[in-house]
Amino acid sequence: MSLLLALFALLASLLGGSPAAPRPTEPAAISDGRHFATLLRGETGGEDGAVLEFDVASFLTGAEAAAACDVVGDECPPPNDYLIHDDDTGVYRVPIDANAPIDLVNWADCCETRLAGTTADLLSAIAAPDEGGIYRIDSRFWLTIAAGRITAVEEQYLP
Repeated sequence: MSLLLALFALLASLLGGSPAAPRPTEPAAISDGRHFATLLRGETGGEDGAVLEFDVASFLTGAEAAAACDVVGDECPPPNDYLIHDDDTGVYRVPIDANAPIDLVNWADCCETRLAGTTADLLSAIAAPDEGGIYRIDSRFWLTIAAGRITAVEEQYLP
């Protein structure tokens, strides 16, 4: 396998590109707490039931966002007074608790009301975003994790 990666790196350098980082065989561990995330994939079945795969980022607002925009090289002041900075390269896979509340923005009534979704709604929406469903391709979420399981999902409204 390492020979294959070395050949790939050599080919990429000859073509003027850099090889994409190989995906880890084991998902990165994530601490308990509330994490701002982009949902990448969802799966059902298996030992743990439904599982979300996601990338985490920093979500900064107000003075904290303004102070960070110069450091991370984003537009200053940040548009709409928030800054999202993906400073974590890990991809995480965490099972969703069967009773986890799923709190979504009601994009059809933007954005005065919220919807109580289900895990099934969320998983099907991730698989087919922007097809008139409840999920937008650029939606971001707050995931609450306790004891290695997602215990709550809350969509963040972003203008």
